[in-house]
Amino acid sequence: MTLTPEMARTPNQAEIPAPPQADRKPWWRRPWVVPVWIIVISFILYAVPNYLTFDPATADIPYLRQDLPLHYVMLVGHVWFGTLTMLTMCIQIWPWVRQHHPAVHRWSGRVYVFAGVIPTGLLALAIVPFAAGPPGNAIGGLLWLAATIAGFRAARQRRFAAHRRWMIYSFALTLQIVWGRVLLLVLPLVPGYDAADPHTQDIVVEAISWLGFVINLLAAQFWLEWTARKEQRKAALLEVGAHHEESPARAAV
Repeated sequence: MTLTPEMARTPNQAEIPAPPQADRKPWWRRPWVVPVWIIVISFILYAVPNYLTFDPATADIPYLRQDLPLHYVMLVGHVWFGTLTMLTMCIQIWPWVRQHHPAVHRWSGRVYVFAGVIPTGLLALAIVPFAAGPPGNAIGGLLWLAATIAGFRAARQRRFAAHRRWMIYSFALTLQIVWGRVLLLVLPLVPGYDAADPHTQDIVVEAISWLGFVINLLAAQFWLEWTARKEQRKAALLEVGAHHEESPARAAV
């Protein structure tokens, strides 16, 4: 990838160079952008209104400690910062913004990291002991923080391939909460599920805490490997084409 003179003069800035013109695609050839926006907006409209009333009785999670007001305050902060995280994530994955408005991409990335993932993740870790929640939530939160910080550091060091990989992991972990809501709606439909049995509810919450981030990380890894193979095939075809173009010229000489 060719660096511009402006980028060469600012080696310490986390600037993402725009791809070559030939690699730019219209938005309709980026099939994940619109579905992700729909998922995020739908999730926000579904989950967030319960936390705008400042009424702990409307909290849509199990194990809310009614005797500890701080637990609800941290939960509300977690939801609000998480909402900002998901919205800025949608800006980050939008190639048009990255290509045509790199400054917006950079600043929304900083908001995503420092006003989104870090406070949301830290509040999630703080909530787990209060709520006696499953360990999967804590592990998912730690992985989320680690991937995001690693991605930001890679951008600062201008290691853009590593930055892309780490941030795809981060985005996958950002969306792990969506699986939680989906599974909460689907699992009660499984034969034998007893919503009145506390033990059954504990098993469901434990399963959700692990499945949310495991499924998304596997999907992210599949995406990374698939796109890498696609780029390798494209490079191989270009190399073959260049070889065929050189052969007649050599024969003429």
